[in-house]
Amino acid sequence: MTRRRKDDTGRRILVFGSPYWSSRKLTVDALQRVMEVYRPTYTLVCDMTDGAARYAAAVARELGWQVEVHEFDVTKCGPDCPTRNHRRKSQQGDWCPSARLRNQEAMADLGADVCIALGYGVPPSGVRRDGTKEIKARGIGVWEYTQPGAARR
Repeated sequence: MTRRRKDDTGRRILVFGSPYWSSRKLTVDALQRVMEVYRPTYTLVCDMTDGAARYAAAVARELGWQVEVHEFDVTKCGPDCPTRNHRRKSQQGDWCPSARLRNQEAMADLGADVCIALGYGVPPSGVRRDGTKEIKARGIGVWEYTQPGAARR
């Protein structure tokens, strides 16, 4: 099920995933699937922080898509985030582990036709905590792609 926006100015494709993502082939496959399913124009929506988002943005630009970047500050907490959840990140200071998820939710709230989740390996728990559950709860379809690889610990 895909949540549709009221306008029809093009397709908004939300992309997020693993910072370890490095598969250009799977990235191309995912974006070409969008072009097979949806009519143009296309806007890739991502945070451009690392891995999956950067690969997707590079391929999207090669395909002539627009890229909409939503940067976020990992040191900023939301109003409902207790400060005890902050983690130490060496010399760069504290960071909030829920910052990325909150940013993904904010991007989804702007509207998306589909979300592409680019995962790396299978976590030891077998459960990937990448925000897809929250995106699906908003009525946005999620296409998941997994790059083979060892789980990061």
